[in-house]
Amino acid sequence: MSGDLPNQPRYYALDALRFILASWVAIGHLGPFPFFAGMQDSSRAIHLIDRGINTIVWGMPAVITFFVISGFCVHIPFRDRRKLPLLRFYTRRYLRVTVPMLIALGVIYTMLPNQPLWGRHSVFWDSTLWSLLIEEIYYAVYPLVLQVRRRVGWTPVLCVAFAASIVTASRFPKALSWNDLGPLWTAVVLYPVWLLGCCLAERAASLGERHVSRAGIWRWRFAAWSVMWLAELANFHLHLSQVHTMMFVGIFAAWWLSHEISYSRHTDPPRFLRRAGEWSYSLYLIHPAVLAFYESIEPDRFANHPRLGWLAIMTTVFVASYAFYLVVERPSHALARRIPLRARDATALANPDEAQAERVQIGPAL
Repeated sequence: MSGDLPNQPRYYALDALRFILASWVAIGHLGPFPFFAGMQDSSRAIHLIDRGINTIVWGMPAVITFFVISGFCVHIPFRDRRKLPLLRFYTRRYLRVTVPMLIALGVIYTMLPNQPLWGRHSVFWDSTLWSLLIEEIYYAVYPLVLQVRRRVGWTPVLCVAFAASIVTASRFPKALSWNDLGPLWTAVVLYPVWLLGCCLAERAASLGERHVSRAGIWRWRFAAWSVMWLAELANFHLHLSQVHTMMFVGIFAAWWLSHEISYSRHTDPPRFLRRAGEWSYSLYLIHPAVLAFYESIEPDRFANHPRLGWLAIMTTVFVASYAFYLVVERPSHALARRIPLRARDATALANPDEAQAERVQIGPAL
C-alpha cells in the first residue's frame, strides 16, 4: 500500500469510511436527495419509490460503526505496550476530542437557544453530541480495561461486557431511544461494540494477510447496508427499538470493517476520501448547527426548489465543516500531538499507528 513503512501500516480505509459515515449521518438528518419532490402523488409507483428512497439512509447504524472504529484506533498504539502513560493519554484524548466538542456545543446552542443545557433533553444529550459523551466514558475506563485484558485476555472481558449489555437492554423493554436510558446505561449497552474495535486492533496484522477481492468487498458493503436497513425497518415498523438492536448491528459492523481493513491493505481508497476523512469529525459536529441555521432563517426558503435547496444546504454543511476543521479541530489536534506518549520518546508520534489513533475520531450520533 503506497506510503506505508515496513511494519508500520496505515489504515486508509478508516479515513475514507469516517467521511462516508459522517456524511451518512448528515444526510440522515437532512433527508436523501429529493428526486421525486412534487411528484409523489402523480402515481402509486412513484410514491412507493419515493418512500423507499427515504429509507435508504439512517444515521444511527453509522454512529455504531464509528464506535467500532474508535475502539480500533484508541487501542492499536497500546496493544503491545506494557505501560500506558495515564496523564499523557488522558490529556491527548481530551484535548483532541473535547475542545472541538465544546466549541461545537456553543455553536449548536446558539442555533437552538430554547433547548436546555442540562437534563434529560439537554442540547448535549439530545443532539449529535450524545455519542461523544459515551466516548468520554470509554476513554475514562480504557486504562483499567487494558490492565484487565493483559491479565485475563479478551474473552472474559468480552463475555462480561456482552452479558452486561444484554441484561441492561432487557431492563428497558419499552425504551424508544437512548434518551430513555441516559448516558451511563447507554454506555453499558454499547460497550461491547467499542471493545470489538479493540479486538480488531489485536488482529490488524493478520487481517492484512487475508485477500479480499473487489467483488467480495462490495458484497460486504451491500450486506452492511442491508443490516442497517433491516434495523431501521425493525425500529420504525416493528417497534423493535435501537436500544435492543444496535449492539447486533455493531457486531456485524466489526465483521464488515475487518474485511475493509484487509481490502485496503492491498488497494488504497480514493485519495479525496482519505483526505476528507481528516475533517469528518468536524462534519459530524457542525452539520446540526447548519441545518438549524437554515431552519431558523426561513424554513420554506427552498419550498419551490427542493433539489436546489438540498444541494445548497449540503454544500454549506461541507464548507462550514471544513472551515471548523481548519480553525478549531486541526489546531487542537496539533496541540494534543505535542504531548509525547512517552516521556523520553517524543519521536513516538512518528509511528503511523499513533498518528492514526489521534486522527481517527468517533463522532456520530443522532
